[in-house]
Amino acid sequence: MTVTAAQRLLEADLHQTEFQIGVAKCQWSLVRPVTEAEWPHVYTWISATPRMASPGRLMVRWDLDGYNAASPTGAFWDFDRHDFRPIKDWPKGKPGSVVAAVFKTEGWAAPGRGFYHPYDRQARAGHNQWPDQNPRHIWMTKNTLTDFLSLVHRWLNCEDYLGCAPPH
Repeated sequence: MTVTAAQRLLEADLHQTEFQIGVAKCQWSLVRPVTEAEWPHVYTWISATPRMASPGRLMVRWDLDGYNAASPTGAFWDFDRHDFRPIKDWPKGKPGSVVAAVFKTEGWAAPGRGFYHPYDRQARAGHNQWPDQNPRHIWMTKNTLTDFLSLVHRWLNCEDYLGCAPPH
């Protein structure tokens, strides 16, 4: 297999200071190196504030097809099952919070398969109003995976994060 331009761009982004600072602070890390065999899927760990019966970090599988001209889509992943984390085990947020909104698992086209946020390629589809409502959270080619990782890390480490059930 050949390394795509998108994969080369991601590799360069992973060597940038912003990504490396997150790794050094144990906020996130790659689960394993990016490979042509798994591309466009990339797996990361993202740390979470300790909550009762919840893991201290969660795995996210990112689909980076067309990176970075196209925005990523990411979802929590169950390493042992090699599948999306079951919806019942997704992180929860206080009602009405941003955390509850972005980790919602009902009422949209891809529950449990993406984050309900303007950066997420799956969630963005069908939400033509989002660029006007959230101009700073619309994916542009200047954005990197680190921008999205930073948001997920923030959501998993704020007061509104209530925790989630551990994987089976």
